[in-house]
Amino acid sequence: MKKKSIVMLVTICSLLFGCNLRNENTDSKTLLKHSLIIKSHDTESGVISSKNVSKNKMEFNNYEFTDILSEIYHINSCRIIIKNDSLRESRYDIQLIYEDLSSERKTQNIFSEMLMKEFAIKIEQKNIDTLVNLLSITDSNKLEKYLNNSRSTGSSEGNEFIKYDGITIPNFINNIENKYGVIIDFDVKSNKKYNLTLLKADFNKASELLKNDYGISIELKQNQTKMLIVE
Repeated sequence: MKKKSIVMLVTICSLLFGCNLRNENTDSKTLLKHSLIIKSHDTESGVISSKNVSKNKMEFNNYEFTDILSEIYHINSCRIIIKNDSLRESRYDIQLIYEDLSSERKTQNIFSEMLMKEFAIKIEQKNIDTLVNLLSITDSNKLEKYLNNSRSTGSSEGNEFIKYDGITIPNFINNIENKYGVIIDFDVKSNKKYNLTLLKADFNKASELLKNDYGISIELKQNQTKMLIVE
C-alpha cells in the first residue's frame, strides 16, 4: 500500500455493512451490523494512548498498528512483522462497533477482515524459521526450591526487580517476552506455579539471574516459531 493511500485514509475511513451470521441460540440467521472507523492520530492533540473495550465496542486511541494487532490477537509485539513502513510507523485512532464482541475468535475475524479491506493488506498467522531465544530447565532442583504450593498469586514491581508469586513457566515467559521485546520459545509442559523474580535492567543480565538462581537457561537458536505477518 502506497503512502498516498494512507493520506487518503487520514481524514476518516469508515465501513458500515451487514453480514449473515448464524445466531448460536437459534437456527435462524440474524443480520448483524458492524462498523470500523479509522483515522490517523493527531500527534499535536496531546492525547495519551488509551484503550476502551466493552461488549459491543472496541476503541484504540494513539496506538501503533503493531500494538493494535497485539491487543486483538493476544500476541506480543515482537512476534508481529509488518512489511509496510508507513503502516508500521504511523499511529491511529480506531473504533470497532459490533453487535457482540464477547467471542474472541469472532472479534479477531471481524477486525482482521475490515483492516485487510481498508488497508489492502494481508494478515496471517504462520510458523517461520528464525532466530529465537530457546528456554530450557537445566537444573530442576534449583527451580523446585521456589515452588508455590499455595493459591496466592500476584506481582509487585520495584526499581530493579519484578516479583511474581504463583506464576507458571509459560506465563512467566510471556512476561519476559513482552518486557524485553525478544522472542522466546520453550518446551516446558507444566502447570506448576513458582515464586520468581525478574531483573529489570536488561535481557542479558536477566538471563544470567534466571540461570544462576532458578536453573533456567536461555540460548539463541534457529527455530520454527509462530508469528503474525502483515504484508
